[in-house]
Amino acid sequence: MYQLINVNGSSGCSQCLIGQFYDSFNRICQSCPLNCLNCLSSSVCITCYNGYYLNNITKQCTSSCPVNMRAYPNNICSFCLTPNCASCSL
Repeated sequence: MYQLINVNGSSGCSQCLIGQFYDSFNRICQSCPLNCLNCLSSSVCITCYNGYYLNNITKQCTSSCPVNMRAYPNNICSFCLTPNCASCSL
C-alpha cells in the first residue's frame, strides 16, 4: 500500500510519496494526517493540500481557520494580533 521510492535508482537516498512520511522505527512510509501534503509524522503536518489551512497550533489541516485565528497568504492559520477578537482579517 505504501511505497518507498529510490531516487536515482540507488539505495542511498529514498523518499516517500506525497502525503506520506518515512517512519524510521518501522522503516516504511506511513500516511500523513488528513488533507496534509507534507508531514513530519502521523500527527504533525507542515503543508496542506490546496483549499486547506495549516493550524499553526495543532499542526493539522482544516477547511477554515478557527475562531481567534486568521489565514495568512501562505495558508497558515495564526492567532489574531488583537486580543479577545472573534475574527480578524489581513
